[in-house]
Amino acid sequence: MPLEKILLVLSVMALSVLGWYIYTPPYHSPREYPPLAEADRQRMDLQLFNELAVNGSRPPLYTVERRRQLILDMAKQGFEVADLAYQLLNIGPTVNSGRHWLMPWERSAYHHLRRLADAGDPSAQCLAALVIARWDLDMRNYERYVVQAANAGQPYCIFLMSAILNPPAKYWQQTPVDERKSEELRVLAARKGVEWVQLYLTSLPLNARSG
Repeated sequence: MPLEKILLVLSVMALSVLGWYIYTPPYHSPREYPPLAEADRQRMDLQLFNELAVNGSRPPLYTVERRRQLILDMAKQGFEVADLAYQLLNIGPTVNSGRHWLMPWERSAYHHLRRLADAGDPSAQCLAALVIARWDLDMRNYERYVVQAANAGQPYCIFLMSAILNPPAKYWQQTPVDERKSEELRVLAARKGVEWVQLYLTSLPLNARSG
């Protein structure tokens, strides 16, 4: 094959691969979302983020299939953020996987999530923060969404805010560290029902005795 054709084929292949990583298709919701009462939204919000923090869930632990079904059931009841969590996080024994880039359909869902977050939805803001941390995106946006959601009273992001305030400062951090405020927010998150923090605070006396 002539060199020119080889170079052309290689160029087409390179552009195809590049397009795969850059192209973002339009987002299409997987379902219609019925109206959701505020009390139900708050209940599902707390349950969703407790499920996403799977390592802190209280017994009896669910199977992966049961956990996924719980999240999808929330979406079917009208909690759109649950659908986005299902699409953007690996719902399994943990919410991590080995892949370090977003696929085109995931970028589409992520952009939709960011639109909801920027419109002021605290659940979307807190999920956007988790997704940003999971995919190692711009951590300045992580901090911004955590601050916004925590100020709106979103329980899990109150916990994440306590982690931001806890010293030492992170390389991306704009908010000054405040250890006392961090402890206050951690207790507040536990009172609001964040299971990971409840388990952590419950374990402190045992750790102190064993130390």
